Amino acid sequence: MRYTAIGASLWLSMCVASAVALGGTSGKLGGAADTPGNKTGAPGSAWSSLWLTPEQRAQRLLDTGHPQAAAGLFRDPRRRAYADLEAGRYADAAQLLRPFRDERSQYNLGRAI
Repeated sequence: MRYTAIGASLWLSMCVASAVALGGTSGKLGGAADTPGNKTGAPGSAWSSLWLTPEQRAQRLLDTGHPQAAAGLFRDPRRRAYADLEAGRYADAAQLLRPFRDERSQYNLGRAI
């Protein structure tokens, strides 16, 4: 296939349409949640969910003050327990931490009890 201006503009149009679709109604790549000045406070968008693992999304939620939402995404029981602890769900955190004997888990278990 030879390069033509029509072919290039068609390709560019498809890329722009995909970016707008991923950005939702905001019309920005990444969606409103990823833009500076977002007042919702909830990180994540269609764009970030494509590229981030559940653990990474959970860490972003935890870092932005949403520990309850983060706890549901963490697969590592220690990290989930920490998110539960930050969310004020002390009994859930304690139950997850009881089997662990490392220093950090014991410290967080003490905070949870």
